[in-house]
Amino acid sequence: MALLLGPPSSEKTTLMLALAGKLDPALKAAATKGDEANVVTDYYLKLAPETYDLFDDIILLSDGQIIYQGPREQVLEFFESMGFRCPDRKGVADFLQEVTSKKDQQQYWAKDGPYRFITVDEFAEAFQSFHLGRKVGDELSVPFDKSKGHPAALTTEKYGLRTKELLKACADRELLLMKRNSFVYFFKLFQA
Repeated sequence: MALLLGPPSSEKTTLMLALAGKLDPALKAAATKGDEANVVTDYYLKLAPETYDLFDDIILLSDGQIIYQGPREQVLEFFESMGFRCPDRKGVADFLQEVTSKKDQQQYWAKDGPYRFITVDEFAEAFQSFHLGRKVGDELSVPFDKSKGHPAALTTEKYGLRTKELLKACADRELLLMKRNSFVYFFKLFQA
């Protein structure tokens, strides 16, 4: 399972709508408007460490860019390579949502030397050159082999079945319901 995190206005809503296939021009405007309304008040999702540990992968968005995408176990390694360390007293999910924020970033600076704000563009670029970012880029550069996918997963029709198969499935379902509720059908028959 993947956990999607990001500060307010990071475009999480837009990504989820795109993944759901519901991102047409009207919805895109609504999604952006929804993210602008959040500007996840300076409110961040408070995720318990126990809940965070249930996820396998992390996707961290900020300003519509992927800052990190990969295993949960390696997310702190990436930020440490950028000069930021998550304090022991801080939950990793909270750290991830705050480390790209201009207002919160400095408290996590762990490199020797003076702090300077790292922009979202710099984080995204650094992730592309990080070993996990290169791996993701390599995987995405290979075209998808449609023969390896399930036929219904790639359908462009409204339903994954033919009309005849849909009618049979509906009829089978009605017969099953009639068997389960035979008393009700029997009673209705006598009333008619």
